Amino acid sequence: MWHAASYDGSPASARAARIAVRDLVAASEWSALTDDAELCVGELVANAVLHAHGSFHLAVSATPDGIRIEVSDDHGHRLPRLRPFVDTSGRPALSSTTGRGLGIVAVLADRWGVDAADGSKVVWAEITPSGARRLRAPEITGPLVEPATGTTVQLLGMPVARAMASGMQVEDLVREVQLGIFDAVVGDTERQQFFDLLEQSAPARLAGRYAALAAAAEGAEEFDLTLVIDHDMIDSVAALSDFLETLPPLVASGAAPTPELVRYRQWIVDEVAAQLSGATPTPYPGD
Repeated sequence: MWHAASYDGSPASARAARIAVRDLVAASEWSALTDDAELCVGELVANAVLHAHGSFHLAVSATPDGIRIEVSDDHGHRLPRLRPFVDTSGRPALSSTTGRGLGIVAVLADRWGVDAADGSKVVWAEITPSGARRLRAPEITGPLVEPATGTTVQLLGMPVARAMASGMQVEDLVREVQLGIFDAVVGDTERQQFFDLLEQSAPARLAGRYAALAAAAEGAEEFDLTLVIDHDMIDSVAALSDFLETLPPLVASGAAPTPELVRYRQWIVDEVAAQLSGATPTPYPGD
């Protein structure tokens, strides 16, 4: 193990972790990986600080082919939020490596994933000099969320680009709320409601997010998604969708949903509600 240390989760500690990894890798036999390692650890740590809301542990070690970075926290039920890459057309963009959170890790790492056990989780990435810059789906093990109960529903013909763009808009808003951009028009009650809805809808939202990423990594344009869901879950998804539409117009924000995203989310809500009432699954109708 090259480096193992715990941090308090403050912005200062996130910067300290990034600098520690940069200096460590730069002085190692894997110095050619310094930039990629600094980018990856920066995003893994930022994800922990923004979404786990607490301390984290960083470990860096050598592998036969490169380095492995692990960031762990005590919030196994809080899945890492992936800000996927999309280009201006809304399609997955596999070459850009800036400004997309864990999407950076998904492109730079040869392998990356999430391991959860006993109420904690580890988000990890392995980087090698021979790694090709392409989008990779995460490897997920362990009980990231409590076993679902409810009715099995199928969402057929889901557009990969639309699903990834929807996820990116959600994460844009999360960051803007956390940075206080909406403080003048959104009170503490509304802010807490937003984060509560994020947590309540996380199993359904993030299952779709990871399925879309896996489909994008395979070059697919559509994917099917099977979920176990109940009325409370779809109510939280619907309430979050409404919140996502009403929040951005309150201030000058670049995170407002497009009409296509509004229709896409409404179709999900309507399709799940119909299946919970006994209807047969129908594919996404397109825009």
